[in-house]
Amino acid sequence: MHPDWLASAPHVIGGAILAGAAGMVFRRWVSQWWLLAIVAVGLAMTGEAVYEVFRYTWVTTDHADVSSYYDTIAAIGMTGVGAVLGAIVGIVISDTASNS
Repeated sequence: MHPDWLASAPHVIGGAILAGAAGMVFRRWVSQWWLLAIVAVGLAMTGEAVYEVFRYTWVTTDHADVSSYYDTIAAIGMTGVGAVLGAIVGIVISDTASNS
């Protein structure tokens, strides 16, 4: 049993988009870069956790097995990777735009 790694790319991309957008939007209210990164990654991970809990309970209620559990954990982890990358890009873009 192993996670479906082919389904991980959408989670990385989705996490990057969510965190990047949050980093750019919340830049006007949060001045420290590290606090902004925490907010951006936290928002992306909260959205992913809510989605995965809903999907896991809705889709796998009648046929839950270990592989669907691993898929859920892998999806949350891959969203975390994308969220960190997206937060970095979003903060750099928002800093560049505010300094020019």
